Amino acid sequence: MEGGAEGVQLRLDGLTPADARRLGPHWWIGVSVHDLEEAGAAQAAGADYLLVGPVYATATHPDRAPLAPEDLAAIVALGLPVIAIGGVTPDRIPGLRAAGAYGAAAIRALWDAADPAGAARRMLQELRG
Repeated sequence: MEGGAEGVQLRLDGLTPADARRLGPHWWIGVSVHDLEEAGAAQAAGADYLLVGPVYATATHPDRAPLAPEDLAAIVALGLPVIAIGGVTPDRIPGLRAAGAYGAAAIRALWDAADPAGAARRMLQELRG
């Protein structure tokens, strides 16, 4: 691809993984989901990984109830790599790892940090265990 993309992150109600794969046959294709039903649908549609959230209450999506840890674990049990998002902070990473999350994404924990680079390093340390 001209832009050098290695993958794409899709909404569940947008472009399908099959359509995206036609655009980039070797892309790593993720789908954003909010619960087990959506996760199963994304997996059946051909997603390579899932972006799941919100896992905690977040100002970014105040209308969405956060997932319970057992809900996140049930999504992880589908067998796709899961990236947790929504209210993620360095202190919450161990709980996400315990639920089986492959990784985590953060916005405010980094954006609002006095030391964003330090916060990112701490998150990586927590993810690596």
